[in-house]
Order: sequence, then C-alpha cells, then structure tokens
Amino acid sequence: MASDWAIHSFTTLHTFEDSSIAMHDPSSKRLSCCCVECGTVVSSTYRDYGKGNIRLKICRNCNLTVDKYVEFEAILIMIDLMLGKQQAYRHLLHNRRPLLLTQQVLKMFAVMVMLDWNTKAYLAERDVGVYFRYDTPILCRSNHPCISTNSIYKTTSTYSIFQISQLGLHYFVLAVVENFIYMLTLWLCVRLHPRWRKATTAKDVQFIGALCLSSFGKLFAWLTVIWEYNWTVVHVIGGIVVCSNYLVLKIYVNDDTFDVFMAVAVAVGIRALTQLFLFALGNPMIFFTFI
Repeated sequence: MASDWAIHSFTTLHTFEDSSIAMHDPSSKRLSCCCVECGTVVSSTYRDYGKGNIRLKICRNCNLTVDKYVEFEAILIMIDLMLGKQQAYRHLLHNRRPLLLTQQVLKMFAVMVMLDWNTKAYLAERDVGVYFRYDTPILCRSNHPCISTNSIYKTTSTYSIFQISQLGLHYFVLAVVENFIYMLTLWLCVRLHPRWRKATTAKDVQFIGALCLSSFGKLFAWLTVIWEYNWTVVHVIGGIVVCSNYLVLKIYVNDDTFDVFMAVAVAVGIRALTQLFLFALGNPMIFFTFI
C-alpha cells in the first residue's frame, strides 16, 4: 500500500544512531537546522553525550524545544504532516537527518504518479470529469460530415488485454508529464524569485521530497476500490494537496507574502495548460481535475 510505504520511508531515518551519524557527516553540516516552533536558525537540534544519550536543545528565541520530532516515531510525524502542522514540515525540510536521497524522492514521485493514474482511470471509466476527443468525422444521412457520438476511449468492454494495457500506459504517461511539469514549475519559481533564490540549493531534493509527501491527500484515491464516491470529491482531494503544497513552499522559502500563493497558482495553471497543449497535439482526453 502507498500509505505503508510513505510511513516506512521514515522508519530508518529517525533513530538516535542514524541521527548521531548524520550529525558527524561533513555533507550534512553544510545545511543549517532551525527551530520548528519559530524558525530561528540553530547549529543543531540536540547535544550528543555519547552511547545514545542525547539532550534536546532549547531555542533562545522562543524558549521552546528546538525540535521535538527528533524523539518522535515515524508514524507520529506522518500524522502531524497530514494535519498540516508547520512544525512537522520544518522538521522535514530543515532538520531531518540523514537527508532524503534522490532514490527515495523518485520512489515517492512514482507513488504519487500511480495515485494520479488511479484517479484518471476511475474518471475515464465512469465518463465524468473528463472530455474525450471523438472519432473521425463520418457521413450522416444528409451526406454532411458529422461527429461520431462514441469515443474509442469510452467503450472498453470490447477491448483486448493488450488494448487495455495501452490505455493504462496512456494514463500513466499523462500523469507523469503533468506531475513533472507541476514540480518543475514550483522549483523554477523558487530559483527565479529574487528573494527565494538565496535558498540553499543543497536542499532542493528535500524540497521536492516534501512536496511529494505533502501530496498525501491523493491517498484517498484508493477509496475508489471500496467506495464509489461522487467524482466532485476529486476536487476536494486536489484542494487538500494544493494547500499542503502551499504550506511546504511557504516554509521552504520562509516567506508569508502573497507571492507564495501566486507561485502555487501559477504551477496549477501551467499544469492545466499542459493538458490543453497535449490535447492540441492529439491527446484524446482532458481531465477536469484541480490537480
């Protein structure tokens, strides 16, 4: 299950032994930590007295524990992420040791794509929230060209296993392209913004990984296996994902201005324009989903 994998991705990364090793890793020292409560930059989140004995540091600015999540189990951190707590996202973006690896982020991206693929297949099967390009014009009785009322993508009952596999591959490629463009747009917004470009480039992988994890709302797509909900619920799921992505971007760039909202809106708009562009190039369908 996708949810089990998302939780498992934390399990080996939040033990005291791994944290101790990471703090002595020269590559990890290049990245500063921060207080999860107020965002103040700190040198480390705890003192290591050896033999697994540690003591959490207190922030000089807010007089609270710098990072309480150091001692939290992975499942508890995941719950706080799902609840949209800024402290959990600060821990994920700035304090998590060891750092997210590119392979881990790619796996999370693959899970997110598969969830999108499931949503697209669900909508297409029920012919809701999707517009199909119809068949080639045919001649009506009046000898004038007209459009066939059925699309080959809407009638899968007579398909062979090979044709159904091709259709599934089409949904998969479309999900990959849309999500890649969306992530790329957000990353470019960070790199091109005059105030945000100063963000540590070494944390780019952390940022993309946090975006993937903040898309946990797409896990609700698995409910289609046991519950045939109204397709408009897909918009609710999309809204949850966008709000979580907004929170990740705001914490990553440490900016509370309207620019963060505009960056997310631009990314959603570019994703929609990508569908229209692919449709103009010959893609046979457009999905009316928020994200």
